[in-house]
Amino acid sequence: RAGQGPIRQRDDDGIYGPFTTFPIQFPEETTHHLRVICKDALGNTGRASATYNVDKTPPVTTKRYGNPFVENDAGEWVTSQTSITLTPVDAGQHKSGIKETKYRVSMVADDECNKQSQSYCDVNGSGNWSNYNGSFAISEQSCHLIEYYSVDNVDKTEKTKKQCVYVDN
Repeated sequence: RAGQGPIRQRDDDGIYGPFTTFPIQFPEETTHHLRVICKDALGNTGRASATYNVDKTPPVTTKRYGNPFVENDAGEWVTSQTSITLTPVDAGQHKSGIKETKYRVSMVADDECNKQSQSYCDVNGSGNWSNYNGSFAISEQSCHLIEYYSVDNVDKTEKTKKQCVYVDN
């Protein structure tokens, strides 16, 4: 074997630089073109190139209530017949797609649903998270906390969103 010569990498600006290992990181959310040239001690050359789209932006999920739905200064009300829809969108310049959306519904004290209360929706949920596969409804009458978030295909996780709503039949 002739041995390995220096390894050089060319960045997006066309500048080649020597590397002994390949700790390649792309800090910006954009398209990166990587070209690698390897040359051994006899002058034999190998070339490779690849293009990478970097997604560093987590998804954004919105929640929408169907009817019946009432909102006023005191709070928000639905019935057990009201559909609740979550819509995840992969935000940012380079979208990797939505991997999953999770949600959970927890019964909480009535004060948590009162928008005029100092403790309005200042509570953490309990129980297992469910995979979102379409609209859902809440059957039990009381105040409920709805929590939800989405994850994209490169595991960027949205900050958990929450909202309290009365179910009143």
